[in-house]
Amino acid sequence: MNKLILYNSKESISSGWINGFLGVLIFSGSLPATKVAILDFDPVFLTVARAMIAGLLGLSMLLVFREKRPSKSQIIPLAIVSLGVVVGYPLLSALALQYVSSAHSIVFVGMLPLATAIFGVIRGSERPRPAFWLFSVLGSLLVTGYAFAQGISAAPVGDLLMLLAIILCGLGYAEGAKLSKTLGGWQVICWALVISLPFMTPALIFLMPASLSTIGTPAWIGLAYVSLFSMLIGFVFWYRGLAQGGIAAVGQLQLLQPFFGLALAATLLHESVNAGMLAITAGVILCVAGSRKFAK
Repeated sequence: MNKLILYNSKESISSGWINGFLGVLIFSGSLPATKVAILDFDPVFLTVARAMIAGLLGLSMLLVFREKRPSKSQIIPLAIVSLGVVVGYPLLSALALQYVSSAHSIVFVGMLPLATAIFGVIRGSERPRPAFWLFSVLGSLLVTGYAFAQGISAAPVGDLLMLLAIILCGLGYAEGAKLSKTLGGWQVICWALVISLPFMTPALIFLMPASLSTIGTPAWIGLAYVSLFSMLIGFVFWYRGLAQGGIAAVGQLQLLQPFFGLALAATLLHESVNAGMLAITAGVILCVAGSRKFAK
């Protein structure tokens, strides 16, 4: 059965923003959870383990619902999705968190909407109006400018790793959203995870810690979160939202992710949240509203 999905109605666009928001909310816990997990897990092992766990769940879903295999023309796009969001972003962000704080890494997520929009234009043939780019850049500047104004100490290696992570993540988001229109939202992330399994399985065996008894409960909780929510459940909402509402438009919701993430970091890692953060959040919400208006 052809899975071609039409996302043109106002109802679908509104649904896209709702799904996108739920995806952003779930993704907001990713970096704090990763920070907790790498206290006991090696970053490379964490990347492999989360992909392996999510991949097995994704394979189970595909088998239960008897999903048709992707066509040959969809394999390369799926490989790009896998490179961006299954391997690239999780690995590079986990490595970056060895050098920078959770709050500092979350700052870079403010650049993700712009990266996603750019790749949406390149890979998805979207053409937002000039005013959209104005709001998009302004929102990114508000987020990054606020964070660096707080005097967060810079670590060049960590910053470079996070920048590369954002670029690969934006590519994976845009490619997955484009593919979701023909393959289906949750099917895209499941197949992207499945095609990574042949590589992740031997890597998991090779990188397995000598003893798991030294791994603390917080690290296990962090692994569970990034495996179930960050790597699978979040994408079910996110790719569907991007496909329904437009890659460039719905992608701007990621401007809210740093603030959700900082709130979680404050709760879990006891980092401070001040009035400046609330003021910038209000500005970002206005930018999201503006970019939505001029996305088409």
